[in-house]
Amino acid sequence: ADKTPAGPDKDLHKGKLLPQKLKITYYYLAQEKEYAAGPPNAAIMDSACKAIATVSKKFYDALCIEGSGRLKDGRVVNYWTPCTCAEQCAYGSKTCYKALDAKKYPWGLGAASNALKPLRSWAVDKSIIPLGTLLYAPAWDGIKLPTVDGLGGWTHDGCFRADDVGGGINGYHYDFFAGTRAMYKALEKVGSGQFQTHKTFSVYRDPGRCAHLKP
Repeated sequence: ADKTPAGPDKDLHKGKLLPQKLKITYYYLAQEKEYAAGPPNAAIMDSACKAIATVSKKFYDALCIEGSGRLKDGRVVNYWTPCTCAEQCAYGSKTCYKALDAKKYPWGLGAASNALKPLRSWAVDKSIIPLGTLLYAPAWDGIKLPTVDGLGGWTHDGCFRADDVGGGINGYHYDFFAGTRAMYKALEKVGSGQFQTHKTFSVYRDPGRCAHLKP
């Protein structure tokens, strides 16, 4: 479990306030077991145009949206590159994937070839926030996270890291990596809905208090 460090770290500088508030959305690891059974008629292709697995179209489309997923056999697959040999996603793109080392990357791979970390990783527009940037969101500081799917159950210190990017993440917008779909739904209910999708928050970059998240 991730735990907020105690001691003087809490009193370090917040960092530099970004000029605009950031809008929140969420993403998570799509899990094949959570999608209604359907005929396995969509092949997940790798960059060599070889099939990694054949899954239902519903899960395939969820994988396209979230960028990473866990198959029923435990393997983790991650967005790798656009390609022409793949099945078309519901929103029109064609993507090839990479099968990951599930022990090293249990929640998927970030844009800087880093392991994504639930409740800590954000996807950002890297023209505004470079990958690897530490971030402090005061609204999350002191929030008791719900316990869902083995995640959470600790009090957040408001510290995050820019670990990923996304096709729909543009401008002052961040995608909060919740880990699982159930955790995402639970986070939207925290504090009478103060963290619902599209809410906006003040965010600081390069905070000294968040040095414990340095990659």
